[in-house]
Amino acid sequence: MEQQVQTFEHLTEAEQKAWHRVANELVFVNDPNIDLTQSNVDQISETIQREMLELPVTQAGKIKSVYDSISQTFEKLGIDPAGIKVTGEQTKTLDDINNLARVNAIDSYQGWGFTPRLAEDPEGGSALNCLGKAIALGTELKDEGFAVRMAITPDHPYIVVEFGGRNYLLGYQTETPLDIERLITEQKNGFELIKIAEKDDGGQSRILLVVDFNQAVMHEILENIAVLERISKQEDIYLLPGTDQEGQAVANKHKDTLEAVDWKLVQGKVLPHMRKMFENEEWKKEVARMQEVRDEQYRAKFWNSAFNETYEVLRERLEDAEGKISRTELIQQTKQYPIWMYDYVTGNVPMDEKIPLELLVFADILKSKLLKESPKIQEQLKTKLRKNLDI
Repeated sequence: MEQQVQTFEHLTEAEQKAWHRVANELVFVNDPNIDLTQSNVDQISETIQREMLELPVTQAGKIKSVYDSISQTFEKLGIDPAGIKVTGEQTKTLDDINNLARVNAIDSYQGWGFTPRLAEDPEGGSALNCLGKAIALGTELKDEGFAVRMAITPDHPYIVVEFGGRNYLLGYQTETPLDIERLITEQKNGFELIKIAEKDDGGQSRILLVVDFNQAVMHEILENIAVLERISKQEDIYLLPGTDQEGQAVANKHKDTLEAVDWKLVQGKVLPHMRKMFENEEWKKEVARMQEVRDEQYRAKFWNSAFNETYEVLRERLEDAEGKISRTELIQQTKQYPIWMYDYVTGNVPMDEKIPLELLVFADILKSKLLKESPKIQEQLKTKLRKNLDI
């Protein structure tokens, strides 16, 4: 019998060149110029993690900033800064670690700071989004000697830490860390699938995939690069609330680099074993559910923005407009003229002088904002409007 030769998918020359451009422009502060290969995943990931620790937004980065400031002051005074030690509060208990993770989850929609390079801002500070914070937290815990992994969900990464011989999911909505060994439903080669029994508002359990930390960092960064590529190509994607405009700005700035290759294909070549994780049927259902959650978040953001803009316009026309009409009253007005409201916002029906001024302003703002959305989002918002108007 002829022996079957095992083959590996290597990056093409064009893909490798594109990786180096992305690494330089979007990933590293100081590019180490490492080729993207399966065997280099750990090295690249750990280099990213070390740079995360340098950012002033991390605990380690804050300690380093204080040390640098003290050293500079001593040098100006002509005092040898050698021997200066600056230490921060070390995490000691499991609750300490979990509280640190929960604090990390606060205000996690901070743009696109998922790499050291993208976390930098023009003023010299830094801002990490949920992935950036998870990478930083996991790296800091590793630096303190803990064994860590990452739990991947469709919308938010979590850190899993080994403590006292058990593995715990940190920073979830519960006040105490979750012992994941009680949550494992499937244990595969290279990952664990865990299910959190507490149902969400839709009555469905949460599904998480727990994987090696170094590989998860690399996978999730390439995933986000692929998302930026799709934004650059104006494709329909599901974004977290508040990240669309900043994502478009990043995509526009690095358009040529992002569109040079197919980054999902590159991700699959570098981490082929991780592709199998996402073929699980429960995972696919979780992805679909989170897409609907994101849609609802986006729709809520759309309506809130329209209400706020209405109040701003009315303030210029009416004294203390916000005090004269509440959101509830404005919604009630829409239901007094449901057919006109829907036809005007979604079509070419003219203004009607019989309609109250507040409602005319609101309808005009909704119509203007709706036209700026993609066809897919427009249809979703029209459906939502029909439901809100009971028609």
